[in-house]
Amino acid sequence: LADATFFTTEQNVAKLMQGRLDLAAAFATGDLRVDGDIGLLMQLGKTLRAAVSGSDDGSQVSRPNILFLMSDEHRPDVVGYEGNGVVRTPTLDWLAETGVVFRNAYTPSPICIPGRQAMMTGQLPRTCGCEWYGQDLEPGSMTFARRLAQHAYSTVACGKLHHMGTDQMQGWTKRIGDEANVGAWYIPDRDEESFAKFAQPGNQHKWTDAKDIMRAGVGRGPAVTTDEYTVLGALNHIQKHFSSPYFDRVVGSPLLLKVSLLQPHYPYFTSEEKFNYYLNRVEPFLDQEVADHPFLSQRQVRVGQDVTERDVQRVTAAYYGMVETIDDHYGQVLRALEQVG
Repeated sequence: LADATFFTTEQNVAKLMQGRLDLAAAFATGDLRVDGDIGLLMQLGKTLRAAVSGSDDGSQVSRPNILFLMSDEHRPDVVGYEGNGVVRTPTLDWLAETGVVFRNAYTPSPICIPGRQAMMTGQLPRTCGCEWYGQDLEPGSMTFARRLAQHAYSTVACGKLHHMGTDQMQGWTKRIGDEANVGAWYIPDRDEESFAKFAQPGNQHKWTDAKDIMRAGVGRGPAVTTDEYTVLGALNHIQKHFSSPYFDRVVGSPLLLKVSLLQPHYPYFTSEEKFNYYLNRVEPFLDQEVADHPFLSQRQVRVGQDVTERDVQRVTAAYYGMVETIDDHYGQVLRALEQVG
């Protein structure tokens, strides 16, 4: 949280959600440490408990609807509320102004799939069995979507979940989008000889990062069209769930709606209007220290050798345009929810 950092065990997190965490005992044993305002910890527990039990005190009353917005490969400093005066993100800025900003939050893994599935299960990558790209949760894993579904929530995921195993739902009662795919290595009883004929070297999964930068600019890349499809599905479901104007079949259960977008993930393309707006306003990211990461540290793009500084200027403009696009999409979703009351 912005004003506090908590250190505790997975078991204590579960007890906190259930309203069974003895704070005094946890402090006494050292199982819980708080750097900051302890009141924020208590408020977090009340919020999580209300989603499962129905209210702060456990009584069965109206449960809150939950909206989960997610982007992909989004730098934390490319938003207006963090002081970036160039990017236009009014929706995210409003959410930050009216909510809580977590500045001491850290991903359990800097790799895409393990980070996502650790979030889904509330477990570390080693505990949930996802430590590398391409791994997935065991079928039937206990995710927060599954837990809420057990408590009568409609759990709807629009867009990217990055499940590659045979259980593509993992607790969601409905999925919307074009991202559900089972990895070939998860196909049971597969004929290895047949698959060997079509095997490709691991370094041929895409063109080089330098080419990604040099190709960036105006266009409708795959992330653009995929996100439009995702948001259209989310807007349609909001109307169906809350108003159902054509059939009048309003769903009475509370809703967990996740809208998970691809942008600003590469390849980097944006509209002509956004590209023109940002091109001469952005400052390219130059001379930054390369992260000590087992995979990304091997994929450096050197300015002056692999690409030009102008190439980096153009890709930064396209990236900013993609960030503004996801902010536009989030605004569409919030306006749709406001329309249905």
